[in-house]
Amino acid sequence: MGKRSLIPAGMILMFVLAACGTKTPTIPAAPDMPAQQEITQAKPEPATGSDAPETAAETAEPAAEEADAVEAASDTDSTDNGILEEADYQPVYADYIVPYEYTGTDPLLAEVHRYIVDTYSGQYPQSNVSIPVVLIAAAETDDPADIRIYGDFWILNYNYENDTLFCASGGSYPGCIHLKSEGDVFTAVSMDVVGDGSDYTPSAKRIFGDHYEIFTKITGDQDLRETIRRHTVEDYVLKNGLAVFSYKDYGWDPVPLHTDAGLIEDFEIPLTKGAEEGKYTFSCGDQEYSAVYTKDHWKIIDSCGILSTRDMRVICDALISEHPVHGSDKASFRSAQDMAFEWLQHNQVCELITTENPMYAAVKDVDFDPADQGRTYMELIADRLGVRIVPATVFLVK
Repeated sequence: MGKRSLIPAGMILMFVLAACGTKTPTIPAAPDMPAQQEITQAKPEPATGSDAPETAAETAEPAAEEADAVEAASDTDSTDNGILEEADYQPVYADYIVPYEYTGTDPLLAEVHRYIVDTYSGQYPQSNVSIPVVLIAAAETDDPADIRIYGDFWILNYNYENDTLFCASGGSYPGCIHLKSEGDVFTAVSMDVVGDGSDYTPSAKRIFGDHYEIFTKITGDQDLRETIRRHTVEDYVLKNGLAVFSYKDYGWDPVPLHTDAGLIEDFEIPLTKGAEEGKYTFSCGDQEYSAVYTKDHWKIIDSCGILSTRDMRVICDALISEHPVHGSDKASFRSAQDMAFEWLQHNQVCELITTENPMYAAVKDVDFDPADQGRTYMELIADRLGVRIVPATVFLVK
């Protein structure tokens, strides 16, 4: 604290050189939507005829009965070993999609995400869930009475159908969010929003000031925005155990997620104990991997090569069945679902960078550190760099 939490370019480059992973196949991008342009996209075609519901409220009672049946099946068939069984991943009915909440542990970032959802989602027709996309350009956290988070903030509204989130509407709200804090409690007070049309550039320069050039860089990188958008949806889906495998913008192909949580059918990955204490091997696909256990830690070598969260959960279940590990509170034990979320964060960082770095061998392996439980990759990076907030520009250096 006490300083602007801006990362010098050299430190950013050092982090990128120290990060890990292989580039995943290119995901089809959504159409480019200029900043502050509101979008209204077609919903999945509704039912017709006398049985078609007129409002969401009219569908609540039958949907509730179906949801109760799913919950009952889940209570009966799931286990307590951290793996969510197939019954837990029955389709989630549209009226009961879980509302979005920030998936990490940082209360400042949680308040930023909450503010975007609560302030802007109501400006559009009602949807099943509103998910923000947050690209931070800079943060000034030295004054607890006026913390300033500068960035490009999006709200995207989705309707759920057939394991897919269909984007129905949304828009961009670039600007500066003002917050106040009392200890670890943060409250968003107001927001300066960049103007439209001919006022766009003058107002952006006025609001962002010295951060204007950084702002133009992140708003000019559509690939970065779409990747962070997908990561945000993946985190939401995995954290809540939802049967969502893609999202779709109107007129574009579905964007597949790595959260294939509903595909477990008599699937297991056995561990083979090695000759050395704490050394294990397992196979996933046609590749053999190594896992190393030390007290309260598991490490998986070359973990970024495994992309499926289904595989992650099954592997983590095998690991903690052999040696349970504690969570961040040092009292509870971690679940396979929780460990898969941390693994996904590592993979998402790996996707945003290249493998061209001399430290690749030292940092390419997920290490289930109790202190990292529940953290998003932005939080993990901030912790490693010793800063309060990491700007999205950290990923503009390849």
